[in-house]
Amino acid sequence: MRLLPWLVGLLTLSAPAPALAAPSTPAAVRADLQRTVFGTDQVASYRLHNESPGTVDGWRVEFDLPPGTTIVTGWNGRFTRTGDHVTVQPESWNATPPPGGSVDFGWYGHGTGEPANCQVNGQPCDGLPPDETDPARPAPLTIDTSAGVTLHWSPSTDDRGLRHYEVYEGGTLLATTTATSYVYSTSATLPPRVYLFRVRAIDTTGNYSAGAYASLGTPQIPVPPAPGRLAIAATAPGSQRLTWSQPIPPPVGPAPAIAGYEVSLDGQPVAITGATRYAGPAPAAGTHVWSVRAIDALDRRSDPADLTQVVS
Repeated sequence: MRLLPWLVGLLTLSAPAPALAAPSTPAAVRADLQRTVFGTDQVASYRLHNESPGTVDGWRVEFDLPPGTTIVTGWNGRFTRTGDHVTVQPESWNATPPPGGSVDFGWYGHGTGEPANCQVNGQPCDGLPPDETDPARPAPLTIDTSAGVTLHWSPSTDDRGLRHYEVYEGGTLLATTTATSYVYSTSATLPPRVYLFRVRAIDTTGNYSAGAYASLGTPQIPVPPAPGRLAIAATAPGSQRLTWSQPIPPPVGPAPAIAGYEVSLDGQPVAITGATRYAGPAPAAGTHVWSVRAIDALDRRSDPADLTQVVS
């Protein structure tokens, strides 16, 4: 595609620029995305709003672009890219937006992928607190074989909104879709083997749900071991984060197929998550027991990993 004349000569994606440190006490900055897709290309821009009473002394915007989407030409900022991760730092003349002021930067690119996981000065671009709430599990996942093989699943929900669903067979990503069904095959017969399907929901900040599984045939997979290394860290007054490590697979034989994790407090389930963390309110004063169980593709639970917490 021939570049539009007004794009020629603008700042291009280059070698990493010298780092410009984010402000030690970041002012309230919000970044809004505007994007126009035409064919297989796009023009996109962010507008940074300084919503604080003071001048912002430097800014740094980071986001992820999916594979296949490239930045050809950028303007009003210094762009670097490592893998899928893009960092934009200001030019000398637009590094300090005043109170109530704004700064624009943007790019022309190949591909239609949308930026994700945007942060400005280390905080979410939407100005909201960091999102650690995973989408709801899109279960049950069912298989309709009346006219080939079609997958159907229940709609997921999320506090910040859903981006799409990912559909897998075995460990292979088949598709991303915003629908709640996927046609795997229109053929009346398939090669004889076990087919293990998984669907998970992805929200607008990149959090993913526990997976919903269904199979044609019976997969021979072991029950997963318990997760390990449970730990608790305070994140804010009255809030905390529980983290753990994935189960260690057996040294021989097939590995467990992990759908997600069930988190319980004092024996009562409080969440099912696809991640290895759970963020929520700290419990009331007293002695409490947190338990985490791995959930596998057949919806079996592992033994619990337990952690006692004393809250004063």
